[in-house]
Amino acid sequence: GRQIRQKSDISFDFNKFLHSNSSGEQTISSSLIKFASIIILFIIKTFY
Repeated sequence: GRQIRQKSDISFDFNKFLHSNSSGEQTISSSLIKFASIIILFIIKTFY
């Protein structure tokens, strides 16, 4: 249970980080980072 909570907290902090850093100047890069983070989280959920 502790590992699942830790991973969810990490993903929550990561999403918070993405939302806080998403500015009008970096919409393309932030969307690419969000897309990559979704893939990474999907891989983590698949293998763990």
